[in-house]
Amino acid sequence: MLASLANSQATEGYEMRSSKPTLFRSVLRQHLWAAGITAAVLMLAMLIIADLLNIAARQRAMASELRSIESVDIGITQRVNTVSESQEGQRGMMLVDETGQWTSEDEARRGKPRHGHGERWDQAKTALAKGEWQGSGRLPWVSEPVVWASRVMYDPDGERVILVTWHKISAIRATALGTSYALIMSATLLAVAAGVGVAMRSSRKVTRLLDSIAESSTRMAAGDYQIHLPSQPVRELDRVSAAINRLAADLRAEHDRLVRLERLQRQFVADASHELRAPLTSMRVTIAAWLDGVLEPGEQGEALGRLQEQAEHLSHLMTNLLDLSRIESGRETVTMEEVDLGELAEEVSATFRRLSGAEIAVELAADFPRAWADGAAARRVLQNLLENARRFTPAEGSIRIWGVDEGRTVRLAVTDTGCGIAPDFLPRIWDRFARVSKSEAGNGDGSGLGLAIVKALVQAMGGEVGAESALGSGTTVWIVVSKSGQELSPA
Repeated sequence: MLASLANSQATEGYEMRSSKPTLFRSVLRQHLWAAGITAAVLMLAMLIIADLLNIAARQRAMASELRSIESVDIGITQRVNTVSESQEGQRGMMLVDETGQWTSEDEARRGKPRHGHGERWDQAKTALAKGEWQGSGRLPWVSEPVVWASRVMYDPDGERVILVTWHKISAIRATALGTSYALIMSATLLAVAAGVGVAMRSSRKVTRLLDSIAESSTRMAAGDYQIHLPSQPVRELDRVSAAINRLAADLRAEHDRLVRLERLQRQFVADASHELRAPLTSMRVTIAAWLDGVLEPGEQGEALGRLQEQAEHLSHLMTNLLDLSRIESGRETVTMEEVDLGELAEEVSATFRRLSGAEIAVELAADFPRAWADGAAARRVLQNLLENARRFTPAEGSIRIWGVDEGRTVRLAVTDTGCGIAPDFLPRIWDRFARVSKSEAGNGDGSGLGLAIVKALVQAMGGEVGAESALGSGTTVWIVVSKSGQELSPA
């Protein structure tokens, strides 16, 4: 029921999401709006500029036309009339005297004298002063705005007159509409189309990255952490891609850590059950024999001793297993500090000298460098190394503790003259419950956890372990840790 409810909610959520527009469509719509507004503004600006340029070009052409006229005569007005008739009155010429009065074309053609019509041309004085003058606006003899050019000349009677040529602005625009204006509109639309194309391409890049992120998230949710998004050409998108890659790497590391912890847990249970089976079986058989009356009164004391010995063995075994499990899972923290290895070696070896067995010698100089390590962990490492060496070294043999300054690190080693280790078995001595045969162990075989604990503790302090051995010649086990003042991060 809960599953169906969850599925229905998920389906409803998907339907709600599917009704929304895609990012590509949303971004494209925004780009189209922006492109439309930009195109309108750009087209208006270009039309205004083109209009001004066309008017200015026409004005320069009229000024050039005036310069080509050498004198004022009736033929001028006749030519103008011909042009005016062909252009339906869109352009023409006019004679203006010094006072701004103008003469109509019909009167000039009939040779009648000039006369005013009430309204005078207010630019006449400026034109007389400059000789040539151009402008735009309204002229008294034209009903709509024009662009004009003027030039001071002399008529056949020797009087100064102003010859004004003009062209209606509406006619100029009508002529340009089919050429430059159409070209402007085409160029604007082409630019808008190119902009929309670039926007679509950019939007697709973003949507492809987001699709990759969504797919990566789905894969990571399903337990697949082998994700690596490629570098992106844009800084912001590249940061998103890098963040997804870091997240995948962190999840992968966390997944590996959890898998490792699960493996260690299973290994702990398997090792514990395997190692506990034999002593528990022995204890159960002894107790059953005692309860059944099989044991004689004289054998009961020995049976109690065996039971106590097995109980101590079980306690020691469980303690070592729990310690190793805590160290390997990272729950056993180390506190790094300066450690005097020479002093530590003397203290630990003094404890072992009270026991019977091989002679122990400390060969560390008084000025041997201090190590950067955890004091308690270093003590336990050295105790396990000495215990392991003493177990496989006969009483007439010897054990020595020595060290080497290696610059940034120090090497501490324990060398014995025991039975040695076979080459094929040497790489396995760091494994849990790795033990040589009882015939090779001088003082009985141990739990097989001592060197595994050494390796775990040394690695927790950021160091390394190693061993060299030859059958019948003894074994050297060494650790390498940072020197004080050359601190390295613990593993």
